[in-house]
Amino acid sequence: MTYTDLHYGTVSRDEVQISEKEASARLGYPYDPQDADLRRCLDKVLSAADFRYAWRPCPVSVSGDVCDLGMGQWNSHSLARNLAGCESGIILSVTAGAGIDRLWERERLVNVRDAFLCDALASAAIEAVCDIAQALAVRERAHRPRFSPGYGDLSLAVQPAVLDWLQASVTLGIHLDGSLFMHPMKSITAIIGVLP
Repeated sequence: MTYTDLHYGTVSRDEVQISEKEASARLGYPYDPQDADLRRCLDKVLSAADFRYAWRPCPVSVSGDVCDLGMGQWNSHSLARNLAGCESGIILSVTAGAGIDRLWERERLVNVRDAFLCDALASAAIEAVCDIAQALAVRERAHRPRFSPGYGDLSLAVQPAVLDWLQASVTLGIHLDGSLFMHPMKSITAIIGVLP
């Protein structure tokens, strides 16, 4: 595998198994998969979503707090600690697609409670998709936890380089607004350090 290898694909709704822990955290109360409202809203989310992923290997070099990932250098103590001991990595992104944004806009005009439930469940679902894509990318190799721009002291300013590395506007339909937030909203980018 070389650093030019770009991998992308889709995840079917049947593959997405949301974590009760993740859903509970997003909802702010215990997730009950038998709750009729939650099941109805989860079905809306899974029907509206177009789950896609893209990932690409990258070299990793850390010197002090400077992290060089082959497509850019960033000063981040948090990321440097996370990548300690890694010589390569994976740049990963996933999205639930623009259908989720449209669903949320529609629900918020009709039923604020359903809008909240759909938003929370879509967040839990995209984390599950991220887990699936990460498993495909790392292939059981030892690795560090995924680390996203905007976490710790890693600036969102890295987002353009990350998305360019993945050709995300083409592979995933992800675009940045003026504040460097991703659209579609339910999208994630992450850096994963792979251990030797």
